[in-house]
Amino acid sequence: MSEGPNGIQDSRPGGERPEHFDADGPEGDPHVWYQRGLELLSRGSPAAAAQILQRAAAAEPGSPIAHWGDREFTALGVELFTASLSQFMHGEQGAMLTAAKIVETVPWIDA
Repeated sequence: MSEGPNGIQDSRPGGERPEHFDADGPEGDPHVWYQRGLELLSRGSPAAAAQILQRAAAAEPGSPIAHWGDREFTALGVELFTASLSQFMHGEQGAMLTAAKIVETVPWIDA
């Protein structure tokens, strides 16, 4: 095992790094990140998939988020979470209104 930049341990012999290796990001090139993101999404890990897919998009040439840092990615994560929470709460409100209509239409508890 060899030690890489910032003290990161690498289990490969000789400590060879992929061409697109970023010590702060996932290993591999953007296409590998994209594939891994889709796999995580299909396994039910949307938060992990979002992180990897965001990094893959940022690594593409000409990407508008290519120069983003951790601060911008964190802000995006917060915004995505609040949007998801808002959608969930909207769905719960609809479910409560539906339940209220059912209760209103039932004339008695034994009906």
